[in-house]
Amino acid sequence: MEHPLFSLWKAIRKKVSICVSIDGSSYQYDDEALRYLSTLNLFDQFEVVYVSNVKIDCIEKGPRILIPSIGPGGGKEEYRIDLKRQDGLYYFGSGFRYKEIREKYPPALLGSMAIGDLTFTKRDMRSRAARELVQNGFYGAGAFVGDASECLSAMRAWMNKRGLVTLGKKTTFYISRSIAASLALHMLLPNCEKAWRAAIVSRKENCPLGEGTVYGYIGSILSRTKHLLTTRDLLEVLKFSSFDRYDTRQDDYFYLVNYYFGYFLVLLTGVIDSVETLSYWRICDRQKKPLGVSFRNLEDKKQHKMSFLKKMSLFNEDLTKYIISTEVRSLLDIIYSLRNQVAHEILPATMTYVGNSGGLSGDLVILTGNSVEKMDNYSKVHNLSDYQLLGLGIEMRGKGRISDKKEIWVEPVLFARNILVEVLKLIDNVLGYVRLEDLIISTTEEMEKCQELTKSPLAESGPGPFEKINEAMTLIEASVP
Repeated sequence: MEHPLFSLWKAIRKKVSICVSIDGSSYQYDDEALRYLSTLNLFDQFEVVYVSNVKIDCIEKGPRILIPSIGPGGGKEEYRIDLKRQDGLYYFGSGFRYKEIREKYPPALLGSMAIGDLTFTKRDMRSRAARELVQNGFYGAGAFVGDASECLSAMRAWMNKRGLVTLGKKTTFYISRSIAASLALHMLLPNCEKAWRAAIVSRKENCPLGEGTVYGYIGSILSRTKHLLTTRDLLEVLKFSSFDRYDTRQDDYFYLVNYYFGYFLVLLTGVIDSVETLSYWRICDRQKKPLGVSFRNLEDKKQHKMSFLKKMSLFNEDLTKYIISTEVRSLLDIIYSLRNQVAHEILPATMTYVGNSGGLSGDLVILTGNSVEKMDNYSKVHNLSDYQLLGLGIEMRGKGRISDKKEIWVEPVLFARNILVEVLKLIDNVLGYVRLEDLIISTTEEMEKCQELTKSPLAESGPGPFEKINEAMTLIEASVP
């Protein structure tokens, strides 16, 4: 049984265009998570439709609206789904047998499945329900059905694999990963964005901190997180290519996966280190952070001064509770144990394809030693079942807990996607607690300038197709994982 995300990628990997259908019984027409999808209609590779049996007051330039209706088909126990535009013109038809389907599934869901290559829905249609539809003769477009995050992730990999979109036969636009990733960070790291705006307008030489400034360190955090998004994308493109082995030489594929996965782990700890340094300077002083003092080791034994932990408690008790929570500490432990293995210890080995019943499709990294113990603790803290671990790209070998097996298998793409989500949350939560903007904004004029910068960068985008595709790519890029 393959992981659903990889099944989705396989379903669309050879398509030259994609119809994106949205189940109106799950998502509102103006849902924030889907608001820029309609801009994809500008380009030849996409068609975005919203299927709902409730009349919608059209929002300008929104997705096309299709109304589903179910009527009798050609035979006694057959039924037909008709899709028509709001202006009454018929658009598409499909069919199925037996009334149980009509009674069990909303027309909007059936209609969106009938037309879409990717169908956005909040309903779980992967296993029993999907088989039931097939057994009852449902005739659809062979759509992959998933939630917004899954479908947007598939679109991201599909678009990054191609790297360009076309507007008519003669106009080609190359997708700017750099612009999309930069704009996505405004959505993914709102507290970091606040500190960044404050550093831009500050007149205090951007508040010198050690050998750098607030501006410089916040810029470094944004740069590293942007590289993390890009590295995740490159891992996805490699995995996408691996479904057709002729696209990538097998030995090169293994080499590149190892390279990007190792770089990803080093970047993760780099951005966490920067956040630790900013937090220490904000809470303690603006001198050099003592060696060995970090979120994993809050005691400053060598300095014989008040510890980082005590000063943090006096500064913000909620921040202290967050940092010392078992969830955060177990996350940091697994990240740094993996980084140490990549940077200092024997490199993990990469396997060739090995079929297994767990749902992880080959090319897995074998982890041993301290990383196994830390992963075991992480799974216990978060009370993760074997099935949930597989969703994170982790497979436990043999019987019993991880610690009994002495090794675990990790699928780099799934693991990178999911661990990145947790690290971005950690970064933004900490920056929200330390409130760097309060440190460097002091005058009314600076506050007013900072407020001016709160306008979304997307709101300033021009009307041209290049800006539009990057608006859509920003939404897709921000659908982490």
